Amino acid sequence: MIIHLFGSTTPVGKAFKKLLIDSGHREIIEYTRKNLGEPYISFDLNRPDKFNLINANKTSTIVSFAPIWIISKFLNEISIIKPEFFNFVQKILVCSSSSVVTKRYSFNSFDQKLSKSLEESENSLIKLCESIKLDFKIVQPTLIYGSYGGFKDKNFSKIIQFMRVSPLLLLPKNSGYRQPISCYGLANVFF
Repeated sequence: MIIHLFGSTTPVGKAFKKLLIDSGHREIIEYTRKNLGEPYISFDLNRPDKFNLINANKTSTIVSFAPIWIISKFLNEISIIKPEFFNFVQKILVCSSSSVVTKRYSFNSFDQKLSKSLEESENSLIKLCESIKLDFKIVQPTLIYGSYGGFKDKNFSKIIQFMRVSPLLLLPKNSGYRQPISCYGLANVFF
């Protein structure tokens, strides 16, 4: 089975690829917006008209660590432009965010817009998968931490940097039950 891996250069994408390779899986097509050369395929998800079908006649799974609002729009547009891409796709696994729920009633307009964008993207993807009768999973982690290779997370690594220069660390009021997950733990969930 082929894995079409979007967001392959993210820490979670890299950890997921390592799990695949360690388990003996070698048929991975890695897409990234950066021009990194082999083994990556440089591709802008905002340009579905430029998408080349690679191994479109082999059983495959789509796994995405790209922003859900981008991958959802891309997959919906591909279903119109090149619907044959989905002929051999068995499953779609997409990473979203728990912010779709936790930020819905925020007083901050940015957070409200983020929640709405996540919800619309998830609903759009659900509608697409149900219309073409495709198995799918949307994972909504809270806070992803950890580094992989030269890539650092934008959460705990900033807190650690702050702690190195300041003897004080201000903690927010105890206001939720969200549980952080490491990039390796999230990769394992997808695996």
